[in-house]
Amino acid sequence: MANRGNRRWTQRFIRDERAIDHAAESAATEESKGDALYAALAALDERSREAMLLKHGEGMGYKDMARLTGESESALKMRVKRARDVMRRLIAPTRVGER
Repeated sequence: MANRGNRRWTQRFIRDERAIDHAAESAATEESKGDALYAALAALDERSREAMLLKHGEGMGYKDMARLTGESESALKMRVKRARDVMRRLIAPTRVGER
């Protein structure tokens, strides 16, 4: 078994303009998706935003969410579902001819 400290690591840098352009475009796309997500979250009412962030941001289960908020699990499930629906409509790209 080789000692990891004795291994030599080399890095190679390849200049590929297409790869650089693609990486820049991907980063811009991800940033715009993040902006759209934040805007959609901001458009939700406070209770829906709280439920979405607890469920998807914190990864909490409905039972824990109910204990924390004092709301019933069924109310939280419905709130998260409705918030998802609103956010999907706000984030979904608009297609030509669709309204």
